[in-house]
Amino acid sequence: MCGIDRYPFSAQVRKEAKVYRISGEEIKSAIERDPSLCAYLIEDIGKKLDFSYTKARCIAGERVEKRVACILLKSLDHEGLKKDCYERVDHPLTNRDISGLIGSTEETVSRIMSRLKKENIIKVENRQIVILDREALAQYLEAD
Repeated sequence: MCGIDRYPFSAQVRKEAKVYRISGEEIKSAIERDPSLCAYLIEDIGKKLDFSYTKARCIAGERVEKRVACILLKSLDHEGLKKDCYERVDHPLTNRDISGLIGSTEETVSRIMSRLKKENIIKVENRQIVILDREALAQYLEAD
């Protein structure tokens, strides 16, 4: 394969982006030149692992409503931003994305998202999910 190892990961770009490939040797060299880069990378990887662990715990064996609420809240905590007094997920998150993350069907996620919209807990604006009532969404996590 031309000296290129296979990687068990893939990625999807949600908006226009430039992608660069950095070899392990280049990263090691950069860390040797700037040890603070190592601390930054360890901290960042730790945050991502914590986020993944929490997300996995969130979806394991829970009702679908609870899993959807968990993904929305964790996305806010991880990458959300405040704008116009409301919190919004800072990247497009489709029903297909959510269903893939929580192990459900798009139809089920669509019904739950519609219910959350009817209850004025969320809205979708410019392909971003806007959380109108974080406390009401959090109550879905506490429901049995």
